[in-house]
Amino acid sequence: MGLTTCWGDSLEKLEKTAWSRFGGSIAQAEVASSFSYAGERALHIRNGNITGDSPAESGGSYAELSQRIPVVANQAYELRVWVLSQDCQPDAVQFLADNQPILSVPSGSYGWQQLALSFQPKANEVSIRIRCRGVADVWIDELRIVRKPATE
Repeated sequence: MGLTTCWGDSLEKLEKTAWSRFGGSIAQAEVASSFSYAGERALHIRNGNITGDSPAESGGSYAELSQRIPVVANQAYELRVWVLSQDCQPDAVQFLADNQPILSVPSGSYGWQQLALSFQPKANEVSIRIRCRGVADVWIDELRIVRKPATE
């Protein structure tokens, strides 16, 4: 992810709050140097409890980062990311493209592993979100959105 061109080098230095909380969420995110896959920093998301147990779309609690990026409509892209988990419930941390879940951080505790999943945006801009709505203590690094080669 680098945290330099998209979200900056610190979540606190941005013009508006980068980590937004909804519905009473107590989830926290920070750019941390305690663990990183590559470079010196990674995004650390922690959440011991979120009040409310329904999905975010029906009024539940969640917190998220989002970034709009330019893409080519109807082309295939792959989201690649490295994650480390000290604790993560199923579907507690998800990556979304235009508010549609495309990738969930696996549950459990484990060392660095790469996750990847393809998606196809319908417009020339897509909103990529990292959303937390459950118990989690995870690090995210080297987030990449890569355009896949066109198939003939």
